[in-house]
Amino acid sequence: KLVAAPGSGCHWSLLNSNLLALLLDQHGGDFEDYVQKRVFAPAGMTSAVFCGDRQVPAAHVTFRLENGKPPQPANAFPWDWGQKGGRGVLLSIGDVGAFAQALLGGKWLDQARRDELLRPLPGGDPLRVQSVDRGGVAWTQLHGAVGGYRSRILLQPKARCWIAILAGEQDLDPLEAALVAALLPSLPAL
Repeated sequence: KLVAAPGSGCHWSLLNSNLLALLLDQHGGDFEDYVQKRVFAPAGMTSAVFCGDRQVPAAHVTFRLENGKPPQPANAFPWDWGQKGGRGVLLSIGDVGAFAQALLGGKWLDQARRDELLRPLPGGDPLRVQSVDRGGVAWTQLHGAVGGYRSRILLQPKARCWIAILAGEQDLDPLEAALVAALLPSLPAL
């Protein structure tokens, strides 16, 4: 039984992301190659890799937690169906910036696709997209998390600016508010 009519709702789950990766592998070739050609390259992401890649420079590797074990480098985790499709991409801050700029710049996605991608997606800590008011300005917040790690991108399309936060397992709201407060005086009137 359908939860919502096709195109009228979205319910994110890692299993659905895994299924999408499987469909790409089965019918469109290699998932990793597809993501490299259709996401990383067009967005200008030059060092993005999947977590199983052992060639990641040490400066680009974060540490993750799993089931109470000591923190492990993210590239030590296997690239398997527990990761494939929904998580497991390692990015430098430069690649995070390229991704944010691609979302704002219009070269990668047309306006309709960008609006769909940035449409609010209620969720919990693993993934959510929402509108937030920071300093009296509307931002689109993209939030994601895995054990021991949080990431957040704030997009302000009118000012064509973004803020990225890559951090450990902590509340990102106070840091986000402080960064926005520091940035707002340099932005054009919104």
